[in-house]
Amino acid sequence: MFRAFLGLWLLVFIPLCFLLFPSRYSPIQWFNHHIEQERYIHLYGGTMTLLEEQLLMQPKVAWPKEIAQTSRYFGYELSLLKLSELSLSKSQRTALFEGDILFINAEPEYLLKLLPKSDWVIRLYVDITQSEDIDRSSSGTIYLLRKAFEQTPIPQWQALVQRFSPQFQMRLQKESDIEFTTSEQAQWDKTNSFWRFDATHQLIFYIATPEKGTTLVVSSLPYSSRTPMVLLAIILMFVFLISAGMFFWSYPLWRDLKRLSKSTILFGQGNLSIRAPIPKVTVVANLSQQFNQMAQRIEQTVQSQRILTNAIAHDLRQPLHRMRYAFEILNTPSLTESERTRYQQSIEHSIQDLDHLIDQTLQLSRYDHDREQIRFSEQVLSHLLQKECDHVALANPSLFVTFNVESLVQTQTAWIDPTAIRRAVNNLLSNACRYAATSIAINLNHDTDKEQWVIDVHDDGPGIPPEYREQIFNPFIQLNNASRTKETGHGLGLAIVQQIARWHHGQVAVRDSPMGGACFTLRWPCHPESLLVSN
Repeated sequence: MFRAFLGLWLLVFIPLCFLLFPSRYSPIQWFNHHIEQERYIHLYGGTMTLLEEQLLMQPKVAWPKEIAQTSRYFGYELSLLKLSELSLSKSQRTALFEGDILFINAEPEYLLKLLPKSDWVIRLYVDITQSEDIDRSSSGTIYLLRKAFEQTPIPQWQALVQRFSPQFQMRLQKESDIEFTTSEQAQWDKTNSFWRFDATHQLIFYIATPEKGTTLVVSSLPYSSRTPMVLLAIILMFVFLISAGMFFWSYPLWRDLKRLSKSTILFGQGNLSIRAPIPKVTVVANLSQQFNQMAQRIEQTVQSQRILTNAIAHDLRQPLHRMRYAFEILNTPSLTESERTRYQQSIEHSIQDLDHLIDQTLQLSRYDHDREQIRFSEQVLSHLLQKECDHVALANPSLFVTFNVESLVQTQTAWIDPTAIRRAVNNLLSNACRYAATSIAINLNHDTDKEQWVIDVHDDGPGIPPEYREQIFNPFIQLNNASRTKETGHGLGLAIVQQIARWHHGQVAVRDSPMGGACFTLRWPCHPESLLVSN
């Protein structure tokens, strides 16, 4: 389980990290850089050209001052730098020397352009810088704090500090105790305030108060939600949620596959009654269902083969015993000619009985397993059934045989295996002739509601009790355990009919006939598509 989960985890996060990590090999980073570069160079190309022409109209010594004055009219920071102050790659420097506008995909993003015949570079930010972001977000708060102290008498400043400390964590400090950097001093002189980050990346503001020499120190929350720790927490939360989702998806899959594997092992060890559990909602539900159907078919086949083997052994024993007894009697010297003839006929009948049993067994095996012998074709079903009825009528002159067919289906064709259907009908008719008193009837219908062909075989015999109607389709099963001989059959005819019905995706059943006896109904689908798919 954990090995599979780790493999899935690595399969998901290694490509994800490769795509999201800011590397020149990342296709997302490359695509983003390419799109942003095309967009910003197109937007600011004309601006850069105007700046270049404006500066070239003046001497080089005036360029920094001109940029400083012009920057006041830009929404983003504009500056002039020495080329040596920039950390650029060889390809980026080459692009600048060729007069191209260079896009730097940093945080924030900016554009660079080298002024001709100089080492001065124009830098124009295309996004807000960190300083601008902090100044914009804090200017209103600084104004309100100054106003609050201006409106409060100096003796009450400590009370004011205590009142606002829970929100701003503020304190008063002497200006002389503050160590200014050059940039902080410039900012202080300009706005009477500046900010810095402490060691914990906490943003600290220093604000001049109305009382000279006293400074208000305000500690705010971290500068931005994009701080490294916050970004790390977001990334870890993202990884955790994705990992949890992967685990809760893979664990049920692993559990169900393990159950299915256990069922497969037990089934392979001979426990044919084992079945795989089928959860209601799982990706392997269909697999478990297919396994259970396969196991059911195999178990039924094995049971049928076991019953068939036992029954064949039982049916073989009786004619073999008769033959052995007959051969022993034939060796008796005092045997008369008539007795010798009678025992020879007994041997001949036993051989015919064995031949009939073997032929029926082979037919049952063929229709049960031999899918390569399937020969489906378009046949006029009424013509096929008429021929079988004629043969039965000739062989049984004492019975009245009738064939009824709907007028609409007399010339319609059916997609069938003609040999199999002929054998099934012959078996049903032979069974009807065996038990009929005076007449049998065969009807051919087309069930338009279910789109099925229907063949009904009626007789006026004793009928079949309801408790035996399921058993008679099993091999070697006859009513009342009647002795099986060549004349009465071996109980395989109806089993063969059932296999042929299944072969055609149909079924065979028995019920009471209006003629007083039994009615066997054979039905299968009309449309050939379902038969073509499996056969």
